Amino acid sequence: SVDFKPNIPEEAERIKQSDGRLFCLDDEPGVYRVGMPNGRSLGLAVSRAFGDYCLKDFGLVSEPEVTYRKITSKDQFLILATDGMWDVMTNDEAVEIVRGVKDRRKSA
Repeated sequence: SVDFKPNIPEEAERIKQSDGRLFCLDDEPGVYRVGMPNGRSLGLAVSRAFGDYCLKDFGLVSEPEVTYRKITSKDQFLILATDGMWDVMTNDEAVEIVRGVKDRRKSA
């Protein structure tokens, strides 16, 4: 899947066209955020999110990218997680954690 970060060219263009502000905090170089043009918000490090009323007029959207995959008997499990987890863990690490737990209900 794609992590919709504000510095992806298509996302950045939409934000700029909506007068949103793209910036990095001094203590987080390389972590781009979308914020209000007046600079009165800490901003979000994602360009798509649900429920952020303040930034919706400045390029933040809640439109998901939808893909379809037919689940078959060959699929062992499905991992649903937020960007916060994927920012600190690779796909392989997540799979190994789930695979390493015999009772899959406890793998969460």
